[in-house]
Amino acid sequence: MWNQHAERLLLIVRGFGQPAEDAVQEAFVRLATQDEVPDETLAWLVRVARNQLLQWWRSDSRSRRRESECGPTNDWFAEGMLDDALDAATVTEGLQQLPDDKRATLMMHIWGGLSFEQIAAILGVSRSTAHRHYTLAMEELRTKFCSSNNSFAESPDHES
Repeated sequence: MWNQHAERLLLIVRGFGQPAEDAVQEAFVRLATQDEVPDETLAWLVRVARNQLLQWWRSDSRSRRRESECGPTNDWFAEGMLDDALDAATVTEGLQQLPDDKRATLMMHIWGGLSFEQIAAILGVSRSTAHRHYTLAMEELRTKFCSSNNSFAESPDHES
């Protein structure tokens, strides 16, 4: 399961915030304690990791301690995850400028391969809201990268 989902899960969870690596580890620990593997494992892991982050954020002292231990992470993408047309720093900067809900939706759909139904359940919104967040995020990124990268601007939307 780790080999199959860890990289995509970490990429998605980094879109929610820090400490992403810790939340991913917690999600896999909880998966290991389950009697049965969930049907939609990646969606389950995303939900567990997101809920873990929310729990940490609600506790100010715990959140401050973990953030000071982990520090900000600027390298969201592992080597070779992007094609040569866009570099990781440029895409990371563009993603960081998106509102949290749009960034999370886009990352879960594109890099996580999650459906809009799954994303809606994770974020606690309707399917149409999840789709709207994705569409708006893509429009914002196309506008930002259109002049510097025509292949990005012409890429088709991922629909599920």
